[in-house]
Amino acid sequence: MRILFLGDVVGISGCSKLTSNLLNEIDKINNFLRSQAEPDYIDEILNFAITAENYGVESIWMQDHIILPKTDTKQYPYTKDKSFPLNPKTPILDPLVTLGFIASKTSKIKLGTSIIVLPYRNPIILAKNFSTLDVLSNGRALCGIGAGWLEKEFEVLGVSYSDRGKITNEYLEKIKELWNEDKSSNLDYTFEPKPIQKPSIPIWVGGNSQLAIKRAVKYLSLIHIRRCRRRLRC
Repeated sequence: MRILFLGDVVGISGCSKLTSNLLNEIDKINNFLRSQAEPDYIDEILNFAITAENYGVESIWMQDHIILPKTDTKQYPYTKDKSFPLNPKTPILDPLVTLGFIASKTSKIKLGTSIIVLPYRNPIILAKNFSTLDVLSNGRALCGIGAGWLEKEFEVLGVSYSDRGKITNEYLEKIKELWNEDKSSNLDYTFEPKPIQKPSIPIWVGGNSQLAIKRAVKYLSLIHIRRCRRRLRC
Protein backbone atom coordinates (compact mmCIF):
# COMPACT_ATOMS: atom_id res chain seq x y z
CA MET A 1 0.00 0.00 0.00
CA ARG A 2 1.15 3.49 -0.82
CA ILE A 3 -0.09 6.41 1.28
CA LEU A 4 -0.27 9.88 -0.20
CA PHE A 5 -1.00 13.21 1.44
CA LEU A 6 -0.98 16.64 -0.11
CA GLY A 7 -1.62 19.71 2.01
CA ASP A 8 -2.73 23.15 0.87
CA VAL A 9 0.73 24.61 1.36
CA VAL A 10 3.13 21.76 1.98
CA GLY A 11 2.60 18.02 1.81
CA ILE A 12 4.21 14.61 2.10
CA SER A 13 4.10 11.39 0.12
CA GLY A 14 4.94 7.74 0.59
CA CYS A 15 5.01 7.20 4.35
CA SER A 16 4.72 3.62 5.58
CA LYS A 17 4.46 4.71 9.22
CA LEU A 18 1.83 7.46 9.00
CA THR A 19 0.61 8.09 12.55
CA SER A 20 -1.67 10.55 14.32
CA ASN A 21 1.43 12.40 15.54
CA LEU A 22 2.69 12.98 12.02
CA LEU A 23 -0.76 13.98 10.78
CA ASN A 24 -0.87 16.49 13.62
CA GLU A 25 2.48 17.88 12.47
CA ILE A 26 1.14 18.19 8.92
CA ASP A 27 -1.97 20.02 10.08
CA LYS A 28 0.09 22.21 12.38
CA ILE A 29 2.47 23.44 9.70
CA ASN A 30 -0.27 23.97 7.11
CA ASN A 31 -2.49 25.82 9.59
CA PHE A 32 0.51 27.85 10.69
CA LEU A 33 1.48 28.84 7.15
CA ARG A 34 -2.10 29.62 6.18
CA SER A 35 -2.61 31.93 9.16
CA GLN A 36 0.66 33.86 9.27
CA ALA A 37 1.73 36.91 7.27
CA GLU A 38 5.12 37.44 8.91
CA PRO A 39 8.26 35.43 7.96
CA ASP A 40 8.83 33.98 11.44
CA TYR A 41 8.22 30.32 10.65
CA ILE A 42 11.69 29.06 9.65
CA ASP A 43 11.91 26.67 12.60
CA GLU A 44 8.40 25.35 11.89
CA ILE A 45 9.30 24.45 8.31
CA LEU A 46 12.51 22.70 9.31
CA ASN A 47 10.85 20.83 12.17
CA PHE A 48 8.16 19.64 9.77
CA ALA A 49 10.70 18.41 7.20
CA ILE A 50 12.95 16.72 9.75
CA THR A 51 9.96 15.07 11.48
CA ALA A 52 8.70 13.77 8.14
CA GLU A 53 12.12 12.35 7.27
CA ASN A 54 12.43 10.70 10.69
CA TYR A 55 9.05 8.98 10.14
CA GLY A 56 10.29 7.52 6.88
CA VAL A 57 8.29 9.82 4.60
CA GLU A 58 9.42 9.49 0.99
CA SER A 59 8.99 13.07 -0.19
CA ILE A 60 8.00 16.60 0.76
CA TRP A 61 6.26 18.96 -1.67
CA MET A 62 5.85 22.72 -2.00
CA GLN A 63 3.25 24.56 -4.05
CA ASP A 64 3.81 27.59 -6.28
CA HIS A 65 2.17 30.99 -6.43
CA ILE A 66 3.90 34.29 -7.15
CA ILE A 67 0.96 36.50 -6.18
CA LEU A 68 -2.60 35.96 -4.96
CA PRO A 69 -5.53 38.22 -5.86
CA LYS A 70 -7.15 40.04 -2.96
CA THR A 71 -10.60 38.73 -3.93
CA ASP A 72 -11.50 35.15 -4.82
CA THR A 73 -11.71 34.57 -8.57
CA LYS A 74 -13.79 31.39 -8.27
CA GLN A 75 -11.44 29.69 -10.73
CA TYR A 76 -9.89 27.07 -8.48
CA PRO A 77 -10.45 23.70 -10.20
CA TYR A 78 -10.14 21.48 -7.12
CA THR A 79 -13.09 22.57 -4.93
CA LYS A 80 -16.79 22.16 -5.68
CA ASP A 81 -17.56 25.87 -5.53
CA LYS A 82 -14.29 26.87 -7.28
CA SER A 83 -13.18 28.87 -4.22
CA PHE A 84 -9.47 28.99 -3.36
CA PRO A 85 -8.85 27.72 0.20
CA LEU A 86 -5.99 30.07 1.11
CA ASN A 87 -6.09 33.53 2.63
CA PRO A 88 -4.66 36.08 0.13
CA LYS A 89 -2.03 37.00 2.72
CA THR A 90 -0.76 33.43 3.03
CA PRO A 91 3.05 33.67 2.74
CA ILE A 92 3.69 31.14 -0.01
CA LEU A 93 7.46 30.81 -0.17
CA ASP A 94 9.35 30.24 -3.40
CA PRO A 95 9.26 26.43 -3.70
CA LEU A 96 12.75 25.82 -5.07
CA VAL A 97 14.47 28.19 -2.65
CA THR A 98 12.57 26.59 0.24
CA LEU A 99 13.37 23.05 -0.91
CA GLY A 100 17.03 23.99 -1.19
CA PHE A 101 16.86 25.23 2.39
CA ILE A 102 15.24 21.96 3.50
CA ALA A 103 17.83 19.96 1.54
CA SER A 104 20.60 21.52 3.63
CA LYS A 105 19.06 20.12 6.84
CA THR A 106 17.96 16.68 5.59
CA SER A 107 19.64 13.74 3.87
CA LYS A 108 17.02 11.26 2.60
CA ILE A 109 13.64 12.83 1.96
CA LYS A 110 12.92 13.71 -1.67
CA LEU A 111 12.07 17.28 -2.57
CA GLY A 112 9.21 18.04 -4.96
CA THR A 113 7.19 20.89 -6.39
CA SER A 114 3.42 20.50 -6.29
CA ILE A 115 3.45 22.12 -8.74
CA ILE A 116 5.69 24.68 -10.49
CA VAL A 117 3.54 26.70 -12.90
CA LEU A 118 5.70 26.24 -15.97
CA PRO A 119 4.58 29.24 -18.08
CA TYR A 120 5.65 31.69 -15.34
CA ARG A 121 9.39 31.05 -15.73
CA ASN A 122 12.06 30.95 -18.40
CA PRO A 123 12.57 27.21 -19.07
CA ILE A 124 16.37 27.43 -19.26
CA ILE A 125 16.57 29.18 -15.90
CA LEU A 126 14.08 26.74 -14.39
CA ALA A 127 16.04 23.76 -15.74
CA LYS A 128 19.12 25.26 -14.06
CA ASN A 129 17.24 25.75 -10.78
CA PHE A 130 16.10 22.12 -10.67
CA SER A 131 19.53 20.78 -11.73
CA THR A 132 21.14 22.79 -8.96
CA LEU A 133 18.66 21.47 -6.40
CA ASP A 134 19.31 17.91 -7.60
CA VAL A 135 23.09 18.34 -7.31
CA LEU A 136 23.01 20.02 -3.90
CA SER A 137 20.54 17.45 -2.51
CA ASN A 138 22.48 14.50 -3.96
CA GLY A 139 19.74 13.43 -6.36
CA ARG A 140 16.56 14.10 -4.37
CA ALA A 141 14.70 16.57 -6.63
CA LEU A 142 11.22 15.85 -8.03
CA CYS A 143 9.92 18.16 -10.76
CA GLY A 144 6.16 18.64 -10.53
CA ILE A 145 4.91 20.96 -13.28
CA GLY A 146 1.58 22.26 -14.48
CA ALA A 147 -0.04 24.79 -16.81
CA GLY A 148 -1.62 26.86 -14.04
CA TRP A 149 -5.19 28.02 -13.45
CA LEU A 150 -5.15 31.51 -11.85
CA GLU A 151 -5.81 34.03 -14.64
CA LYS A 152 -4.97 37.06 -12.48
CA GLU A 153 -1.50 35.68 -11.81
CA PHE A 154 -0.85 35.30 -15.54
CA GLU A 155 -2.06 38.87 -16.08
CA VAL A 156 0.26 40.31 -13.42
CA LEU A 157 3.24 38.36 -14.80
CA GLY A 158 2.50 39.35 -18.40
CA VAL A 159 2.01 35.76 -19.59
CA SER A 160 -0.75 34.66 -21.97
CA TYR A 161 -3.42 32.75 -20.07
CA SER A 162 -5.06 31.38 -23.21
CA ASP A 163 -1.72 30.01 -24.48
CA ARG A 164 -0.68 28.40 -21.20
CA GLY A 165 -1.07 24.81 -22.45
CA LYS A 166 1.04 25.44 -25.53
CA ILE A 167 3.68 27.28 -23.48
CA THR A 168 3.78 24.44 -20.96
CA ASN A 169 4.46 21.86 -23.68
CA GLU A 170 7.18 23.98 -25.30
CA TYR A 171 8.91 24.70 -21.99
CA LEU A 172 8.71 21.07 -20.90
CA GLU A 173 10.37 19.97 -24.15
CA LYS A 174 13.16 22.48 -23.59
CA ILE A 175 13.80 21.37 -20.03
CA LYS A 176 13.94 17.71 -21.03
CA GLU A 177 16.35 18.60 -23.85
CA LEU A 178 18.70 20.44 -21.50
CA TRP A 179 18.74 17.60 -18.98
CA ASN A 180 19.47 14.98 -21.65
CA GLU A 181 23.16 14.39 -22.42
CA ASP A 182 22.61 13.33 -26.03
CA LYS A 183 20.07 16.00 -27.00
CA SER A 184 21.91 18.88 -25.33
CA SER A 185 25.15 17.94 -27.09
CA ASN A 186 23.58 19.15 -30.35
CA LEU A 187 23.10 22.69 -29.04
CA ASP A 188 25.55 25.49 -29.81
CA TYR A 189 25.97 26.18 -26.09
CA THR A 190 26.57 24.09 -22.99
CA PHE A 191 24.22 23.54 -20.08
CA GLU A 192 25.75 22.41 -16.80
CA PRO A 193 25.37 20.94 -14.32
CA LYS A 194 23.21 18.10 -15.48
CA PRO A 195 20.98 16.50 -12.83
CA ILE A 196 22.48 13.69 -10.77
CA GLN A 197 19.42 11.52 -11.44
CA LYS A 198 19.59 9.71 -14.76
CA PRO A 199 18.26 9.94 -17.36
CA SER A 200 16.41 12.88 -15.79
CA ILE A 201 14.88 14.33 -12.68
CA PRO A 202 11.46 12.60 -12.41
CA ILE A 203 8.80 14.84 -13.95
CA TRP A 204 5.27 14.82 -12.54
CA VAL A 205 2.60 16.48 -14.68
CA GLY A 206 -0.02 18.10 -12.47
CA GLY A 207 -3.74 18.29 -13.08
CA ASN A 208 -6.95 16.27 -13.27
CA SER A 209 -7.90 17.12 -16.86
CA GLN A 210 -7.63 14.96 -19.96
CA LEU A 211 -5.09 17.46 -21.31
CA ALA A 212 -2.87 16.91 -18.27
CA ILE A 213 -3.09 13.14 -18.68
CA LYS A 214 -2.28 13.41 -22.39
CA ARG A 215 0.67 15.67 -21.56
CA ALA A 216 2.01 13.11 -19.09
CA VAL A 217 1.71 10.33 -21.68
CA LYS A 218 3.26 12.41 -24.47
CA TYR A 219 6.31 13.34 -22.43
CA LEU A 220 6.65 9.97 -20.68
CA SER A 221 6.03 11.58 -17.31
CA LEU A 222 4.08 10.72 -14.17
CA ILE A 223 0.63 12.16 -13.52
CA HIS A 224 0.22 14.18 -10.33
CA ILE A 225 -3.48 14.37 -9.44
CA ARG A 226 -4.35 17.15 -7.04
CA ARG A 227 -6.59 17.51 -3.99
CA CYS A 228 -6.15 14.22 -2.15
CA ARG A 229 -7.11 15.37 1.32
CA ARG A 230 -5.87 12.45 3.44
CA ARG A 231 -5.18 8.96 2.15
CA LEU A 232 -5.21 7.60 -1.34
CA ARG A 233 -4.61 3.94 -2.19
CA CYS A 234 -2.90 3.48 -5.49
